[in-house]
Amino acid sequence: DLLSSEEKEGILHLGSGAIPGSPFEEAWPVGDTALEVSVTPDRGDALSVLGLARWIEVLRAREANQPFDMGDIKLPLPSALPHARNDGDLAVTVENPSLCSSYIGVLVQDVVSGRSSHAFRTQLYQLCVRPVSRIVDMTNLCLKQYGQPTHAFDYDRLQEHRIIVRTSLPSETIVTLDGVLRSLEPGTLIIADAAVPVAVAGVMGGLTSSVTAATTRIVFEIAHFDPRAVARASRHLGIKTDAAYLYERGTDPGLTVSAVPSVLSALVREQCLGSYVSRVASAGIPVPAKPPLILDLGRMNGYLGSNLDAADMQRLFGYEGIVSSVKGTTLSVTPPSFRGDLTSWPEYVEEIVRMEGYDEFPSHAPNLALRRGSESPLKALCKRLRQILVGIGLVESRTVSFVRESTVTAMGLPSAPLLLNPLTVDWDALRPTMAVGLAGAAVRNLSRGREGFASFEIGKTFSVRDQSFDEETRLGILLAGKWQDANWTTPAASTSIFVLKGIAESILRDLHVPCNAVPSDSAILETGASVLISSETTALGTLGILRHDVGALLGLERDTFYAEFSVDALLKSIPSISFKEFSRFPSIRRDIAVLVDSSMTAGQLQAIITENGGPLLKTIVVFDSFQGGSLPTGKKSVGFSMDFASPDRTLLGDEVDVLVSSVEAALATRVGGILRRTRV
Repeated sequence: DLLSSEEKEGILHLGSGAIPGSPFEEAWPVGDTALEVSVTPDRGDALSVLGLARWIEVLRAREANQPFDMGDIKLPLPSALPHARNDGDLAVTVENPSLCSSYIGVLVQDVVSGRSSHAFRTQLYQLCVRPVSRIVDMTNLCLKQYGQPTHAFDYDRLQEHRIIVRTSLPSETIVTLDGVLRSLEPGTLIIADAAVPVAVAGVMGGLTSSVTAATTRIVFEIAHFDPRAVARASRHLGIKTDAAYLYERGTDPGLTVSAVPSVLSALVREQCLGSYVSRVASAGIPVPAKPPLILDLGRMNGYLGSNLDAADMQRLFGYEGIVSSVKGTTLSVTPPSFRGDLTSWPEYVEEIVRMEGYDEFPSHAPNLALRRGSESPLKALCKRLRQILVGIGLVESRTVSFVRESTVTAMGLPSAPLLLNPLTVDWDALRPTMAVGLAGAAVRNLSRGREGFASFEIGKTFSVRDQSFDEETRLGILLAGKWQDANWTTPAASTSIFVLKGIAESILRDLHVPCNAVPSDSAILETGASVLISSETTALGTLGILRHDVGALLGLERDTFYAEFSVDALLKSIPSISFKEFSRFPSIRRDIAVLVDSSMTAGQLQAIITENGGPLLKTIVVFDSFQGGSLPTGKKSVGFSMDFASPDRTLLGDEVDVLVSSVEAALATRVGGILRRTRV
């Protein structure tokens, strides 16, 4: 797969060094040893031949008990920039040094495009890289050998021969090397000439400035970009390249950036005879040397369970080229420029273990004081809500916190908080409601032949407020179709608004939260079929029938019932529970049925009964609601059962009748209620 189509089908040229009659593997690297290396994400310095050679030198130094020595590595690492004739015009500007600490542009003239030499292509084959052309091959070799991505621009296609490292402006676009026109998110780190973007920094070059067969003057880019800026651009554009992979994990801001320009210039002169370096232009602020980190020897030994002295630690650090000095009971350490992963003392603990050997540290049971753990009130409430709802027969769902912002807007909800680096276009915002995720779970279940869906989810929702964001823990409940399976005694139970209401009442009753319900206008619930549930002045949540257009938008083509509660508000509304001695005396029950306007709710009537029933009224239950039939148009009959009891005596029927009469009078006076019947 590494050979070109010409090499596969035509005559393979082995170069002038091939001796007739000698073994083929001596002239072509077919029998070379292949190493498979697994590199952890924090060790970007090991993603190259130089990086692996450095690590082999570390192992050799440890074996020989000698300090790390870069001189043993046989790769050219010049410290000075290449000599230039200074006969070309090239200007480099870095607008934000925090995103690009160093940028070096090397202008090379009289370049001849074509195929690389046999020896050079052999090197690429050994690195598992397919040769393309001289220029591309040289940049690929620098990437694989030195871990430093480079890029080549056609000098004559750069407007005003300028290179500007800046962030993209609104509405800017670029056609990348793969021929795709891409919109740049404002703030994306790019390389531009005097007019337009010519590359996405650290990710991919642009087609308008790319090198062609007719190119004779080239500008090589060697730079150190901020890993986060490159990662952001790569994710936003959906482009994964070897260069971006390296930059995201951190490249060497020191030696490699200064050495690669000279190495690359030497390669060009070797592969393109007659070419020369015309000008070297650089910009940016060199990354200052890392400040030394102070390590407490006692803390390090306590963490390791060891008794290493300062000399032992210095010896172990010396194997890796870490400079250290003793200051009392502490050690001052400075890592090499290529070790960007060494930023805090735990990383140095890991290096000590790696250099000393994992088996050299004793294993013993920890001597820790056992402390009783405790749950936060919010976590305990979430656990209790799960127990209640699972006990009722609902299933818990777990969905992601991301939604599509356009879906939220189409539902009639306020704009959701947008993500800076969304994983996909369908997850570009944070959810303001639990309904989207639950609806998606319902669609997946119903589309697979289930007769119904009854589920809940507890999670975080997010909203925009002024210049900040609100985060709230909420409970969503969604019912559709059958909510209980059939068995040998009862058929499958269908969902309804009353099933949802009963679930909500069960939650509030179990938590002892006093509440009232009033009609409300919800953006996602049907008008006239939604209520707001509150406790005193605190809104707890809403429930009702999901609007049909919202359901269709989310993929639900049937009646769907939805409730959403604020768990944070529920937590604040839970009263302190204390024991009160129950009455040892019997209660007296009275039932009344009252004829009222159909616009009246049972909750409004119940509030009047509670207000006028006196302290002896203990419970009120709606046992009947009837409309139509022989009743006048616009009227309905609502029946209530009232229990009266005293904690210290047996009530007489006459005194209960007085209280019932007070209730009846209040209903007649305040809402025009007509008593239909009263019975004991």
